[in-house]
Amino acid sequence: MARLFNNRPSCIPPLGLRIRKLLPNDFQTTAIYNSNLFGTPPWIVNNFSFLNPFKNLLKSETCSDIFRSIFYSHRHRFSDYLPIYTDGSKSTTAAGCAFVCQNDIVSRRLHPFSSIFTSELTAIYMALEYLSTKQPIKAIIYTDSFSVLQAMIGDNNSHKLVQEIKNLRSNLHRRGFKVLFSWIPAHIGIRGNEQADTAAKSAVVHHSEPLPCADIKSALRNWMLNNWQNDWNLEVDNKLHEIKPIVTQWTLSLNRKYEVISDAKEIANVIGQILSEISSESSYPNDCAFKICEEQKSVDFLLSYAEDYNSTFSYHELKYALRKSNPKSPGPDQIHNNMLKHLGESSLLTILVLFNRIWRERIFPLSWLKAIVVPIPKPGKDKQDPNNYRPIALTSCFIMLLERMVNARLVHVFERSKWFVPSQSGFRRRRNTIDNLLKQETAIRVAFVHKKLLVSIFFDIEKACDRTWRYGILKNLSDID
Repeated sequence: MARLFNNRPSCIPPLGLRIRKLLPNDFQTTAIYNSNLFGTPPWIVNNFSFLNPFKNLLKSETCSDIFRSIFYSHRHRFSDYLPIYTDGSKSTTAAGCAFVCQNDIVSRRLHPFSSIFTSELTAIYMALEYLSTKQPIKAIIYTDSFSVLQAMIGDNNSHKLVQEIKNLRSNLHRRGFKVLFSWIPAHIGIRGNEQADTAAKSAVVHHSEPLPCADIKSALRNWMLNNWQNDWNLEVDNKLHEIKPIVTQWTLSLNRKYEVISDAKEIANVIGQILSEISSESSYPNDCAFKICEEQKSVDFLLSYAEDYNSTFSYHELKYALRKSNPKSPGPDQIHNNMLKHLGESSLLTILVLFNRIWRERIFPLSWLKAIVVPIPKPGKDKQDPNNYRPIALTSCFIMLLERMVNARLVHVFERSKWFVPSQSGFRRRRNTIDNLLKQETAIRVAFVHKKLLVSIFFDIEKACDRTWRYGILKNLSDID
């Protein structure tokens, strides 16, 4: 494509080619690996866990002596385990990682664009590779990165090293190794951790591996902001520079008109009536014969019951969905997500039995279909018009939890079977509207070069969510191979 636009200098190239000329060579020569977003099905149990001897202790409120005392007690308990300390380092110009095992200190210098997250993961992976050269032993890998350990517990992290660490750990276990992981606070005087930190910062030997796209995007964003800030610093005569000398996102101050509500019940009835009319059968055109005809056919999912994604839910899926749940407002039953998160294992297993019975018998509790509907005004719209409100249904947290578990399976099946159109960005991980805008701009530029016409159709479906054809969705789901 670059050669095409070079031959037509009068045509403006797309953004991707224009920005490439401005970027330093480091960005153009850096290898990027493709992330496998849906490698592990959600119904496969992830048995990764880690130790935390310092539970309920805040580093800001606890002195280092207490942390060291707890750690020494922990080491006495696991004295038959070989300790391996890992650490990563990141500065504006360099990145490194290292691990320390007894008298062995191994460090590697990483690409400057590597994030601290990638550095910590690389150190752990190097430690596991080091163990794989030994005879089967028991070992504990210590890291001061809590986020890395949390990422390995979850299943939705697309970083290649997360999955490679899990695979390597599983291979070691099959060979007879017993490898544990533990979190330790940084910079509290634990000798192995301090040695790993020093080695990571002074690493010399290069470790060349492709980087995740997230690291490149972060480095590119920082590079653009730094250049923008440098140019903005020269605009000392600009009055706007006095108001905002630092390049950051503007905060909009919206002026909202105050409204006097005389009868809240009457306002609720009016909004409720409007919402009811939008989602009723009367909102469909009179000539919608296809819809009426199709809905006479029953949708049967029994033929797909043998598929693996229809197996009973596991405790692992329940815990993962609960961990991802937001502290939303409760439904009519007044049971909050925070209450569910603090339940013990026996109570959660009881909930899991209930979910699996619903899943297996296809009988849904009618009380879960009740909701508290809260009308939220649409931004920038006239709040005096009842059509400018978006209904938010506060349903039971139980149904939201079950829906999250089902949705995780559906998304995995759709992505695995490539059911989505490749150009779709909405409701997909690591996709956004910028992807479509860049494709659109590139198509326009290429059409200019070839002196061709380009037809683009933009449309917005009014009340799309409120008028969604539920039968059609179920029919499409049943037709998936």
